[in-house]
Amino acid sequence: MDQWKKFWTILYSDYKDVAVDTITGMKEKPRKAAAYFTGIGCVLYAMETNPEARTYYETMVKAADDTILVSDANLNPVTDKRLCLIRQSYNEGTVRCLNLGVFSLIWLGNYHQDCGIYPSQCKYLKPGIVNFHKRIIDVGFLGQWWNINWYMKDFDINAIEFSGQ
Repeated sequence: MDQWKKFWTILYSDYKDVAVDTITGMKEKPRKAAAYFTGIGCVLYAMETNPEARTYYETMVKAADDTILVSDANLNPVTDKRLCLIRQSYNEGTVRCLNLGVFSLIWLGNYHQDCGIYPSQCKYLKPGIVNFHKRIIDVGFLGQWWNINWYMKDFDINAIEFSGQ
């Protein structure tokens, strides 16, 4: 019982010393402390607002609904091609989400998750790290999906229509 009591008193003493040293350091260098707290606050905010895979699907459906209301002559072909790729990938079941805590990545796999053919199961044929950046179709950060928002910025402006081709 004495060892138990001794352990907790030493632990309390250590944490008390750390707290006192931290407060002293904050008083000596307030700008450094403010920078640390700002950084920690920004990371916590990014973690709290990190979007999920479900919100990407909802954003894609909303974008597709918005493009349906625009005539083919006015629809931006780049936006239409991108949304067709995303819809086709969802239909094939190859869309994957990688949640990294602070941000999320939406990427395309080779096969459906339930596919049982040999190339989908062989670890040597899985997508590698070297070309992984080519498979990423969107990045979720601070509560929004950045690539799909970029593609939807001018979805109702057909540049070919104005170039005279």
